[in-house]
Amino acid sequence: MMPREIDRELVNLRREEANACMHYRLYHAATLVAGSGVELLLECLVGDLLRILVANNPNSAEKLKSDLKGFEFEKGDIRKWGLGVWSEFYTEYQIPFSLRDAFSYKSECFNDGRIRKVLNEWNRCKHDEHEALPETAREIVAYLNELLDEVGIRSTKNRGRMAWRQTWGDRINYWTVQNRVSPETKLLIKLFPLLEVVERLISDKRVGYEYKTRLMLAENYVFSTKDLVAEDVRHPRSLVDDAAVLSLTLYWLLHQPKFEDSLLHENWQRGDTNAKDEIVGLYKYIIENHGKLFRDSPGQFDGNLTWAAIRRISDIGPEALWQNYWAEAY
Repeated sequence: MMPREIDRELVNLRREEANACMHYRLYHAATLVAGSGVELLLECLVGDLLRILVANNPNSAEKLKSDLKGFEFEKGDIRKWGLGVWSEFYTEYQIPFSLRDAFSYKSECFNDGRIRKVLNEWNRCKHDEHEALPETAREIVAYLNELLDEVGIRSTKNRGRMAWRQTWGDRINYWTVQNRVSPETKLLIKLFPLLEVVERLISDKRVGYEYKTRLMLAENYVFSTKDLVAEDVRHPRSLVDDAAVLSLTLYWLLHQPKFEDSLLHENWQRGDTNAKDEIVGLYKYIIENHGKLFRDSPGQFDGNLTWAAIRRISDIGPEALWQNYWAEAY
């Protein structure tokens, strides 16, 4: 088994999510996301190295393949290695020096001590009763940014609301008309109205900052180019997770003791339905049909893991996307 061909956009998304978590002071989540980004990058670069060696240095390529097979025999399926095993592999087979020779990367960026520090903090956040300190999270996120800059993975700007709407508006309308009986349709036809409500609540001065930050996280998830269910422009049903995140975030908001329900009703602006009834109805529908709604998750996250990440939003808010699914997926 050779390393997967990691989508560099997926690695870059870890950077964007980690920086977003830092912005919203979610230090624990930022550490988990940044640690995952470092792991994916280590795997990505070994794949890059192997491909260039195959083209330019067949003997070295065969040696690297042999090293991978030997380490896999010792550590188990390469697809389940995790950051700790990739760190060991880098150290034992001097991968940083091979990367320097092949790509002129700085070896100090892949310093074993720095990677080990990320690993230790990542493991503590995943497995212990431990909350990452702001300065520690800041250092780990900065390290991920440094690594990605070194290997030429540049930060991308958010595509923006208008671009996203232009991409999906007509596609969703057409797909839902053609697929009226599909379980995803009930959620997808609510996606744009839910997004508009979330955006109005974010702009409402009467909504507390502690709630606005959560709503911003949910909104950011929708506009991200990669999700638990990967977006596919040919299939609008790939947006079902985005609609579920918005629905469950609003359900969570309704159950916060300091949040006034009237704010949701005033920002609903849909005279044909009651805001609370609509949100509760969507919550029940998602709970009852989650097995059908999230069946198209990519191989990295099977259906159970996708639902495990999403379902907790109704209890603890959209931070659940960062606080939980990393620990369960890796």
